[in-house]
Amino acid sequence: MHSLRQLDFSSESAVCGAYFLMELVFVCPEYGEVFSQNTWSIEERLLVEETERGGRIVRGLVRVHCPLCGKVHRYTPDAVLCPAIWRPEC
Repeated sequence: MHSLRQLDFSSESAVCGAYFLMELVFVCPEYGEVFSQNTWSIEERLLVEETERGGRIVRGLVRVHCPLCGKVHRYTPDAVLCPAIWRPEC
């Protein structure tokens, strides 16, 4: 059961009055290829739910324009790859 506490993050949110630009990594559903992008947006809001065991689940949608196929894709947070472990081929 997930509902101990919900923290609301909207696309209009800022931390200490500053907005941060972060590159995220995605997989194009059309081509199955990986791409990174720093011009993504949050659709409506992201919710962080704390579980009874103290874990966290992020719910919402991230919207990004794909440079590979030219379409706009929407991803759940768990489908976005961690940029710290993703390494492009040299």
